[in-house]
Amino acid sequence: MSAAPDEPAPRRTVDELRSLRRLVARLSQGVIEVDRDLLIRSVNPSAVRLCRGARLGLGEPLPEPWAAFSLREYARRLFSGPPTRAAELRVQAGGGGSGGISVWGLPPGGTDRAVLVIEERGGGRREAAEREFVTNAAHELRNPLTAITVSVEALKAGAKDDPEARERFLDHIDRECGRLARLTEALLTLARLDTGEQEPRLDVVELQPLLERVAARVTTRPGVALEVSCARDVVVVANSMLLEHALGNLVENAARYTREGRIEIVVASAGSGTLVVEVSDTGPGLPAGDTDRLFQRFVRGRGLPAGEGFGLGLAIANQTVRAVGGTLALESRPGAGTTARVTLRSGKLVTG
Repeated sequence: MSAAPDEPAPRRTVDELRSLRRLVARLSQGVIEVDRDLLIRSVNPSAVRLCRGARLGLGEPLPEPWAAFSLREYARRLFSGPPTRAAELRVQAGGGGSGGISVWGLPPGGTDRAVLVIEERGGGRREAAEREFVTNAAHELRNPLTAITVSVEALKAGAKDDPEARERFLDHIDRECGRLARLTEALLTLARLDTGEQEPRLDVVELQPLLERVAARVTTRPGVALEVSCARDVVVVANSMLLEHALGNLVENAARYTREGRIEIVVASAGSGTLVVEVSDTGPGLPAGDTDRLFQRFVRGRGLPAGEGFGLGLAIANQTVRAVGGTLALESRPGAGTTARVTLRSGKLVTG
């Protein structure tokens, strides 16, 4: 699915978005994207089926499919207040159905759109995995898509007439398109893992260049140093794409909450054929008891600034690390920063 390196950035963006739309169109859940005016911006076929004849045209107002529950009011609440948690509730299906449906939503975060997901009640593994994928995708894809949108708007506003500014914004779009491609591939792989359709392919991965790529993509606050300490010959047995995605999540999480000091990525041997990648920061730290619960979805650290993140990054990182056969643990104290430890199976690079 990844685009060729020399493919133009706008074309790469379009191709990746088309791939995502095809996937969402095949989901059994209904997916509706709405803007702040509660106008429909995208909708998949399952949403039309589950809303039982309600009008779901692009650009039209979000309808009220059920008399006992206001979908519009539920969507409106997603836009009001800090987006710290996606809510869920259940309404009874109409039309003589034997079961019910669930309605839940993901707040807009840094964008102007929220996502509504409608699904029939069921406890199957595949249904739960598909729902998990929708949540992951909506969360993870916001940042690159927002960055691309901002850059395009800057170009339209006049930056395109300044050669230096134009090149800067085009380079930014190109980097974010590459990130979008990697995210899409990682999320699709995780979806297949969850449904049992595919096991990750494990290879010998050189760790130092992977960590350098992760660090190069992360923007820290002014004055915050980001350092990588890893010998050039260190290798692990993992899936390169998934491991890069997981470590990128950990470093971006550290950068989000570290306002001064430093972030360090350090690799050390742990013995017994394993090694540890530590991502340490000098952020606010976490209260006692928060380190385990942060691996749950939509759970954020107590006392952290409102509106910073959805509480999904660590949950996704943990899922991804486990997918490549590793473990993830957190150590933190209030006021003393946080350290994320990823334990992996070490490998051996054979040359010649």
